[in-house]
Amino acid sequence: MTEQAGYYGKRRKWHSWGYEDEVISQAEVKEMAVRVGKRLGIDEPVVLSDPTLEEIELRESRISIPASLSSFVIQTNGIAFLIPTARASRT
Repeated sequence: MTEQAGYYGKRRKWHSWGYEDEVISQAEVKEMAVRVGKRLGIDEPVVLSDPTLEEIELRESRISIPASLSSFVIQTNGIAFLIPTARASRT
């Protein structure tokens, strides 16, 4: 596990299909686009590149975390994250 990967191991691609360090060739992408295009009736499918994290903008959260959950959650830049070490014990 890398330092950047954090608690859950290797970082997944933004869409969760595979890992960031595992890429397919442009030839494979084009082949896949043609195959999907044929199924959908698209003559010339356009393939867009994956966005980077910096390109994705999330709106500010419309809810606030209740005080009773504040020890389980970190809220940064309007995004709430569950603290993995704050699991309730199962007895």
